[in-house]
Amino acid sequence: MSIALTRSGTIAGDASARASASDSSDETLVARIAAGDKLAMQVLFARHRTPVYRWLLRFVGNETVAEDLLSDVFFDVWQQAGRFEGLGVVLSAAAAIPTGFRQYDANEPCFCT
Repeated sequence: MSIALTRSGTIAGDASARASASDSSDETLVARIAAGDKLAMQVLFARHRTPVYRWLLRFVGNETVAEDLLSDVFFDVWQQAGRFEGLGVVLSAAAAIPTGFRQYDANEPCFCT
């Protein structure tokens, strides 16, 4: 079975797998991610990437940095899915971004603490 996330954020692949994953709650998806389910990760990413990206962009004020942090957030979700409890898993991961980030200034480097 071949599964891929298209540019528009939809899931390509087996129709029954797509339907099953797309109808799952975030809690169910996170449990499946903790078990190594890549399709569940793709669904969670497609579901939450835009609002998380927008939140990160407001947080750091720079599109490139926000895109990098978006990758970090979802990588953390993939690695630590077994630790999350309840709803808001993606925002919980986003909130764990180091508090040392400050408003991006093109003349100064942006550091994490």
